[in-house]
Amino acid sequence: MKPFSYSSPPPMLSIAHRCLCLIVVICFPFSFALAEETEKRRGSLWGTASPPPEPRWDETKWNKPEWMTPEWLKIGELSTTLSFEVARFFEEGDDQQDQFNMAVSWQSEYFIESADGRNTYTITPFYRLDKMDSQRSHADLREFAWNHLHGPWESTVGITRVNWGIMEFSKLVDIINQKDMFEGAGAEKMGQPLASVSFDHHGVLVELYALFGLRERSYPGQEGRLRYPFIIDEGNAQFEKGLTKDFDFAARAKTNFRSFEIALSHFYGMNRNPYFSFNFDFNQSRLIPVYEKINQTGIEVQTFWGNTAFKLEAIHQMGDLEAFYATAIGVEYTFGAVFNTNIDVTLVSEISYDTREFDYRSFLDHDLFLGS
Repeated sequence: MKPFSYSSPPPMLSIAHRCLCLIVVICFPFSFALAEETEKRRGSLWGTASPPPEPRWDETKWNKPEWMTPEWLKIGELSTTLSFEVARFFEEGDDQQDQFNMAVSWQSEYFIESADGRNTYTITPFYRLDKMDSQRSHADLREFAWNHLHGPWESTVGITRVNWGIMEFSKLVDIINQKDMFEGAGAEKMGQPLASVSFDHHGVLVELYALFGLRERSYPGQEGRLRYPFIIDEGNAQFEKGLTKDFDFAARAKTNFRSFEIALSHFYGMNRNPYFSFNFDFNQSRLIPVYEKINQTGIEVQTFWGNTAFKLEAIHQMGDLEAFYATAIGVEYTFGAVFNTNIDVTLVSEISYDTREFDYRSFLDHDLFLGS
């Protein structure tokens, strides 16, 4: 860092500075004399005493903008979740990872809305600290978004999370957000910068999204457990930009047809789930994530028959690597007011099928799920 030093201004700047000072010196006495003369004339019109000066700004006549009135905003709602995790493994890892691990996570959500209910703001920071794996210790801004309602139109700008899909275990169509793989089997989502607009068109809810940038997937480090045999080299990840470069686009339409709820969606952009290439360095073997541009079309169908719900999700995904279909079918049955209480119990069963014979990127390909 260079020490502070002062140098004389250029000749032209020095001349301009002197001229400006000369103008101020000449004009200041003249303006003072003119003001004194004006005050004397005022006194001759109003009497010996000058009338009180009128206020420069009459606040009683000023219509304050909506956002400056205290009534515009309601009191915000703050909720915080603090969780602790303790894991004990029966044996050490293949790379001599510890058998015992502790972790703690913190997440807060601050939600505020305008008094008329047309504007809402959401801020959701998240942080995790892990004893064993330093790479698992991370922070993320899950949400930092503004939502606005105007008649049948709804718009959102900022960092947020979008939920697509109706299944409980395998949401095939849910592709907007990157999954936070450090928080279980992809249940948590990372915040995605986007701008969206939705509106109702003759009973059809239309949603349009413009997505800015890709949130890369994170993987356990050298000391982490439950990881791939090879370390994932996230720093040398490769990207197939395609036509839209760092911008992705998505659209979804949802409607009711008789007793069915139907939604169609399409996504064009960077695949949130990369495939891997090998670096061919046998002294320090690494897997390189490769993110490709894809087209994914999805459908969701749901209907109810008494206490039973029948669900279907299906996608067709096309990319440079391959094209495939995936389907998930589910049935849910709800027992209401169990033992004459306010508790409902729902039994869930789902089957998933994937046309790929083997895919290391997903373990939900030919599976049966049962839960409650």
